[in-house]
Amino acid sequence: MQKTLIFFLIGIFSYTIAHAQLSSSNKILLRKILTKKINTLRKQKNKVPLKQDISLEKAAKLHTRYMAKHQKLVHEEANEQYKNPSNRVASFNKSFVNIKENILYTKPVRLPLNRKTLYNLAATLFLQWKNTPTHYTTMISEKYTHSGYGFKYNRKTKRIYATQILGKKTDITVKEQFYNKAFGIKKRDKTCSSFINYNDNLITNMGNSLRIINGEIIFKYHDKAGLKRIIKSANDGIAIDLVSKEQLSCEHKNKLDKSPIYDGTMLKPIYRNAFFAKNKAQSDFRYIANLGKIPKSLLNKKLSPNLILIKNGKKCAYKVPAEIPSKSYRLLPVKPIIYTPKIALKTSGVNTIKRLFFNFKSGNPTAINSPKITSSTKNVYRIDIKSFTSVDGITANNNKLHNKRATYIKNYISKKIDLAKIKVYTEAKENWELCNYQLLLLGKDSLVKLDVETKKNYIQKNLINQWKEELSLQRKSTATLFEYGTWKKNEHHAYNNLVHALITNNNDLANKALATMYKQKNNNSILGQDFILERLIKRKELVQNTAALIIKNIHYYNIDKIVFYVSKWLSKPKELSKDAQKNLLNLYAITTRELLQNWDTDSKKLSKVVHPDKVLDLLDQFKGSEKMTALFLNFHMASIEYYGQTNYSPMIDVSFDYIINYFKKKAMTIEDDIALCLFFNSWSRFDLTVKLLHHSYLYKELNEEALFIFLKTAVAYRRLDRETLKYLHKQAIDFNKEKWCSWINKNFQNLRSNDVKKLYCNTCNMAN
Repeated sequence: MQKTLIFFLIGIFSYTIAHAQLSSSNKILLRKILTKKINTLRKQKNKVPLKQDISLEKAAKLHTRYMAKHQKLVHEEANEQYKNPSNRVASFNKSFVNIKENILYTKPVRLPLNRKTLYNLAATLFLQWKNTPTHYTTMISEKYTHSGYGFKYNRKTKRIYATQILGKKTDITVKEQFYNKAFGIKKRDKTCSSFINYNDNLITNMGNSLRIINGEIIFKYHDKAGLKRIIKSANDGIAIDLVSKEQLSCEHKNKLDKSPIYDGTMLKPIYRNAFFAKNKAQSDFRYIANLGKIPKSLLNKKLSPNLILIKNGKKCAYKVPAEIPSKSYRLLPVKPIIYTPKIALKTSGVNTIKRLFFNFKSGNPTAINSPKITSSTKNVYRIDIKSFTSVDGITANNNKLHNKRATYIKNYISKKIDLAKIKVYTEAKENWELCNYQLLLLGKDSLVKLDVETKKNYIQKNLINQWKEELSLQRKSTATLFEYGTWKKNEHHAYNNLVHALITNNNDLANKALATMYKQKNNNSILGQDFILERLIKRKELVQNTAALIIKNIHYYNIDKIVFYVSKWLSKPKELSKDAQKNLLNLYAITTRELLQNWDTDSKKLSKVVHPDKVLDLLDQFKGSEKMTALFLNFHMASIEYYGQTNYSPMIDVSFDYIINYFKKKAMTIEDDIALCLFFNSWSRFDLTVKLLHHSYLYKELNEEALFIFLKTAVAYRRLDRETLKYLHKQAIDFNKEKWCSWINKNFQNLRSNDVKKLYCNTCNMAN
């Protein structure tokens, strides 16, 4: 009889589907259980429990419906009104700050859900967030006081999508900030000119980095070091000048203030020390800060924030933000290379695995729990006992202790199962494998290579107080029971063969099973199961097919485990076949892009990425191979994201040049040029966009999208003459009047130009 087993993995839950939708009672219970678990965790961390809020719940429901509809996990939506979490919350309630969003989806589930299943599902959702560092930090942060949940079931994918939005309620109170003498800021002089000319692109980007969110002026800039080169002395800083659309109304001439310093309402300047003290970015290379609040008198007006750059107490530059379209290229699809041995799959063998977990207190040879044993002697083929001690103790004492723990586990099992006729394999040791992985997650990869005693000393001196949970995990020991059985040639056929092959060390059968699973349309995420992954990680003969299967189902797996897998084999590629190396390079590019999706990537997450330099030697072996072009390109697209996080210009330029040279050679249509220009803009190379599209403009090859990209970039880059810009605006109106009017209405400071204002007021007939 075929044996079945449900495996609960960290962050993964699987079911099959029967019915159509989650009921209201399902959602209420999920919310109730999650709230209780998260608040229990917060209490343990001495944080105030979260209160439920109807506005946050509405925003969470809104976004969950969006994700379920589009079948993807994203934080941004296409609709500008609901583009990011802050926008969505503000659409229901503008009294929230510090807004953060946790999202996920489940494996396919069977509906309807009973109460027990709902409890298990809620526990899995909680663990998935808890075991992801960024989500965990959000869950326990004191920056949040309220939360709301949204749950939505997608009939096609058979998944439940979930959103938690957290925020802090605050009363918007603004002290008087106006001062009619511009807070003592003086007019610019000749000393500014050369400085501005040399740093114009950087300062333009600073102006484009301002946004008004929930009544606050938020400044997000990619290069903190660049800011420090601009804002150098104690008398350097920035001020915000708020211009309202009323000042640029069609009903009258533009009413910009006569002050040589500001045009609208100038807020109090922020100088160097205070400016950098405000930085809340997680990354060591980014800058994110709240630079002020909108005064009460302006809260109901349509406003745009401008940047006044102050050098030595003087207004040195005044920058108006501009909307510049941009977009990165996607990785090229690279079909993995599969190795398929010419053997038949089996229908009998080891096909059921049951794991018993034993928890030990520090220094104790007796487990504090009693795992239930359901196997019988006649079915068990083999037992693997893994007994561990944490690495912090004295080595000699640990050796005695983990051997005693192994004996305890064996004796515990023998009370239920006759071990006389069963193969029992015992591995008792200090858990350095897990410890090294934990050090890698901390970015301490240099420590991993040191000798054991050096690492012990470091842990005792630097980590012992903060590593209570990590050391507890190191002590967790297991007994794995492998049962023999038969099975049919159904959807579990390849999986059962993989299990049997891994237990019996049959690499050909394992590769055959992996190849078969790769070809299946709906294989599940078995590689996420610890007992399988532990064996796959160690076998070089299986890297080719394992990497291929991970690539196919990349979003099923814990990204940390994949990074560890990639890092392990990239450090010794010569042990692998050429095809395995190619699959591994493909997986490297995918995981790197996956890890660096967040613009503000913290140093801990960045440290998980295998440095591109460590991949170059392997990549160089394939130079000149036409078939490797896509892998070379994908490497550079991953590399540019890595160096973009650290703002390392020399290597950004290397990858940038490789990417644009590839796509320039492929460019045949205006759509190809559009993609190139969007990529140029994503790396602030507005000059290249203007140059390329100006050529197409002269030859009348621009379509609607290209013309709008050209116009918006040219307005921001300010490198075209007045007549050309005027003609481009008219042509944009001819292409799509509504689109042009909407753009100008949103970016109303374009109306500073008399030419644009005249066109707008005569064309759009919009309320001002």
